[in-house]
Amino acid sequence: MAAEFGLEGVVAKRSSSVYRRGLRSPSWVKVPLRASAEVIVCGWTGSPTTVRSLLLGALSPSGELVYLGDVGTGFTQRQRREAAVMLTEITAADHPFTAGTIPDRTGSAHLRWVTPMLVGTIEYREFHRRVRHPSWKGFRADKTPGEVVWPELDAL
Repeated sequence: MAAEFGLEGVVAKRSSSVYRRGLRSPSWVKVPLRASAEVIVCGWTGSPTTVRSLLLGALSPSGELVYLGDVGTGFTQRQRREAAVMLTEITAADHPFTAGTIPDRTGSAHLRWVTPMLVGTIEYREFHRRVRHPSWKGFRADKTPGEVVWPELDAL
């Protein structure tokens, strides 16, 4: 219902608690709305043995691969190491994006581009040219990059 009104979330509270101006209380908890979406893994930052963050993309309805942002949370240390091994096998010389802008990372020695063939799922709070507050949920073996289309990207 909060989404229908354009709200960013709800506040859950104990019915017996009272509002105390300027004080945080475990009796009042903000629960933000989160969207879920598939993304294409287009690159990564980190060391050769561990992923710090994944660089994400999606296809616009016209077929352009557009940069969506980075995700660095939602991984266990083991998942970071396993992803680095997997991504090293598909390393590419240059970024795969065909439209839009990418982050200026010309001085980054820890940036690695990959062939855009892996799909994953993220949760995020909102999208305004980039995903805001994304969290990684995992890779998707049942989806192909051609299925990852974001209608919002044609409006950019």
